[in-house]
Amino acid sequence: MQIPRTIILTFLSAFIPLFANAQLVMVGGVEVTKQNASDLTKYIDNASGKISYDYASHTLTMENVKMACEKYDKPVYVEGGSHFILQLKGENIITTSLGQMELGAKKNTITGKGGILRISTPKPAPGLQVNSSELIITGGCTVEAEGEWGITGDNVYGTVLRINGKDGTVVKAKGKDQPSICDFGEIYLEDCAVTNPVGAEVVTDENGHMRILKDGGDIFEQVVIRKVDADYDLTVNGVKVDAGNAGNVLGDGKVVFNAKTRTLTMNGASIAATGHPAIEAKSDVAVLFRGENTLSSDVDVFNFEGETILTCNGGTVSATSQGGAAIRAKGNLSITGMSGELKGKQGIWGEGGDAELKLAHSKLKVTGTEAAWAALRPLSSTDARYTAPRTPRQRTDRLRRAEPYTRARP
Repeated sequence: MQIPRTIILTFLSAFIPLFANAQLVMVGGVEVTKQNASDLTKYIDNASGKISYDYASHTLTMENVKMACEKYDKPVYVEGGSHFILQLKGENIITTSLGQMELGAKKNTITGKGGILRISTPKPAPGLQVNSSELIITGGCTVEAEGEWGITGDNVYGTVLRINGKDGTVVKAKGKDQPSICDFGEIYLEDCAVTNPVGAEVVTDENGHMRILKDGGDIFEQVVIRKVDADYDLTVNGVKVDAGNAGNVLGDGKVVFNAKTRTLTMNGASIAATGHPAIEAKSDVAVLFRGENTLSSDVDVFNFEGETILTCNGGTVSATSQGGAAIRAKGNLSITGMSGELKGKQGIWGEGGDAELKLAHSKLKVTGTEAAWAALRPLSSTDARYTAPRTPRQRTDRLRRAEPYTRARP
């Protein structure tokens, strides 16, 4: 007997939504089921905190989870389904010795105001991988991924990375021998920007794929993406830099800010600041000097809170503070190809003692009435030498007495 065609179509259509929404979720090598979804932690080796899954919303919630994955290769694995949500609460730390967190729903969202995810692997694998789908990081969470790659797609075609910084979302990715963020066909940064390394930007390559590059090349150091305030977190002689004045900050044509690369260019600028620094940056920034630049302040001349790069392109800089540091740095400070002189109570001061000073290809005289430089981690230098007394004891005394301390090219 021939079955009516209308019955066959009705029969098949009843199963289409079922197969279309089928989703496999595994956490710590354990498949999520109706029976274990409410408390997954007790089924997972080397895991603490609370892990649960809600079938109705396709949401996996992690709250103050610590998980050391030693026997299984993927701490979180998602395959299929229209969407998947990873809800973060508290600080969640995942280490995996075999593989990566792998998300493969059509749309994958990581969110959670104030929630933190730190995932790392020593193996040649990414910290976080997205499989031919979209990854959205939003809602004020912090995601840190480290591995051979940091965050990667499995294929540039149809793989999208979208980060929304509106509520304070922060993304940090670090690769080892491979790019920190790569293999996405599309990358969208909404209300946020790449703040480290300074000068990095999202570009479209010759194949139409969007990549995060610096100076045209892939990035292997940590990439940081976060919200930047409307004033760009940057002030020059008391003037907040914004989209309206970035092309001519002080109105004299000598100070320009490129928001895309976070680069402040000073070309023959002369600034005498009173009651505030000549330049103050709360986020990562690069400062490029051209021509002869003279800056002074009765407090700190430069005050940097983020990662900072100072360099000269055929120019020099003279910075003098009457009552503070010539440079006060809270984040790491890199001085490259720079010529000039820094003078103050402290020449270079590392606030908090955690800042690292890197000096390369520079001729710079640093003088402080209290210290030439202090509260910095050990100095790292390239193609440079310093003049100093012969013995370590004499050098310590000399720095304490804050006599001029000079580093120069050989």
